[in-house]
Amino acid sequence: MRRVRPESDRTLTTVAKVIAGAAVGLAVSVLLWRGWRLDDAAPPSAASTVVRASPARASAMPARLESAAPPRPASAVARLADDPRCVIREPAAPAQADASADASSPSPAPVVDPRAQASRARLLARMSGSPDPYANAVAIWLDVDVDSDEAQLAERQRRLAAMAASTQDPRLYSLALRTCWRRQQRPCDSGLSARRWSELEPANALPWLMMLDEAAQRGDLSGMQEAMFHVTQAQRYAERSDAPLQPIIDAADNDADSLLAARALAEHAIGLSAAQAGPAGYTVCRHATSANANVWQQCLAVADLLAQRSDTLLQRAFGQRLHQQLTGEPRSAAQIAALERMYRADIDLFTTSGCDDLRAKLAVLRRMAVEGQVAVAQDLAH
Repeated sequence: MRRVRPESDRTLTTVAKVIAGAAVGLAVSVLLWRGWRLDDAAPPSAASTVVRASPARASAMPARLESAAPPRPASAVARLADDPRCVIREPAAPAQADASADASSPSPAPVVDPRAQASRARLLARMSGSPDPYANAVAIWLDVDVDSDEAQLAERQRRLAAMAASTQDPRLYSLALRTCWRRQQRPCDSGLSARRWSELEPANALPWLMMLDEAAQRGDLSGMQEAMFHVTQAQRYAERSDAPLQPIIDAADNDADSLLAARALAEHAIGLSAAQAGPAGYTVCRHATSANANVWQQCLAVADLLAQRSDTLLQRAFGQRLHQQLTGEPRSAAQIAALERMYRADIDLFTTSGCDDLRAKLAVLRRMAVEGQVAVAQDLAH
């Protein structure tokens, strides 16, 4: 096996300093996409994980998997009756909302809708009773809110770890691992590791990037070299942040209450994914120069991996930026325009004109859960 040559030691040591300086356990800083343009994309800081959020997501807070159940055929679905709750528009910008609000009056308490609560409970029960272990795990993962105490969160983590211990499904394993990775209060059980994820999915760079951060935090230079080597050899960067949407949408019935509950749970899932820490050590590649040819080539391989074979639009944008920084070659207008079209297509999935439109867009989100954000957004943008 080819190893990283010794001249990369200085840069890898810098990676360790960047990660250690960011704080023990990377702090999660969520970059919401509302008001953010892809042509202005900035790479994530060492202390942040970058995620996307549609307007609906902002206001509320990879490879195809053969095991995924097929969606219901469109020909078998009758037209839904009109329901004003299914008309979902892009929320007002913060400045507009502030201008229309009376600052002297307190914010009203959130209204609890018993119908929505009952529909949510039905969906979670179906997922819990599904023969698909991944659906069971997603139901456990979703059953948490701002009122959950430490005991509930610890029990949720324990149950996910127990399921991960016997799974061969990288979706389930990564769901359990990323729930606790870099958590100081509730660190991962010793049986959960990025290395085990890499064994389940050897072509994915993400677990190796997590191992790069872990090795850097330990000051383990050989571990960093091993991780960087595997990152540069990986076939894809598959985050699958939308994967939990598939069992949520599959559990929904063909009525407004159920579809609205599925959309609400999908937003909840997106928020939970956004709160998960991600690797950041590779962002030090922004400082690589051709004077250190080996490191520069490895960083260029990371940039191309993200720009061409990642499953999220933000990672594609960051990869293009990193390639530009490393080579001095500006991104083309066509690249920027293509990403902007895909971004807009993704955002449009979270505004609906009625229940039929909501059902259709949930079906597209289900595709995105299975195939990845980029693959579906490319189809929609054409």
